[in-house]
Amino acid sequence: MGGGTASFLPFVAFGFIAWQFISQLVLDGCNVFIANGPIIQQLQAPLSIYIYQTIWRHLIILAHNLLIYVVIALLYGLWPSWQTLLVIPGIILVSINGISIGMLLGTLCARFRDIPPIVQTITQMMFLLTPILWRPNQIPGRELFYLLNPFYYLVEIIRAPLEGRAPSLFVWMVAIQGDVQPAAARLLAAAKPRLASARRSRKRSSGSRNALAEPSLESLSTMIASKQAKLCTASASMQFCNSGPVL
Repeated sequence: MGGGTASFLPFVAFGFIAWQFISQLVLDGCNVFIANGPIIQQLQAPLSIYIYQTIWRHLIILAHNLLIYVVIALLYGLWPSWQTLLVIPGIILVSINGISIGMLLGTLCARFRDIPPIVQTITQMMFLLTPILWRPNQIPGRELFYLLNPFYYLVEIIRAPLEGRAPSLFVWMVAIQGDVQPAAARLLAAAKPRLASARRSRKRSSGSRNALAEPSLESLSTMIASKQAKLCTASASMQFCNSGPVL
């Protein structure tokens, strides 16, 4: 069955480990703000803290689940190699995706309470559509069936190193792209208030310069009028006073 029992059972077991971590990040990311609602109302703290708590909790659970990897590796002689170390950046990339998922779904689910059941149903469906219980080479000619599935890449960057093989460059690129785009969106959203504040500061500074320039014109007119009055007082001829302003 897709390469024999000796390789298929580790494939399924490691796929379950990766899927458990990813699916719980998605499901708990939906309810992260709902579950922490009373605390959010009482404490003035960044909302991202609650997402970090969720990810840290599931990282601890993942560390416990990796004990299954030790048992499977001993039973099937899967000795660690340098490819196995690639599981560390894989877990980091999945965790960064978890931050983006928590920010997006957590906000939507807090506003629309019908979304969490929908996400839960979709997650259960994606479990069957993701190569966990079956291998990708079991559906020849239908590669798009799993290549368009974003969960496949997240599972693969964790499962492949545990099996002792390096994920393909394409898998890494898709996983990294899924991290870069939401991160860029978060940076842009965080920069908007600062850009708006900078624009307001420039407007205030230009307004203050204009305000300073206007009194200088008024003072110049006052000086001219005062000079004219002094000349009119000192002159004995009224014709000089009516001859217009003296510059």
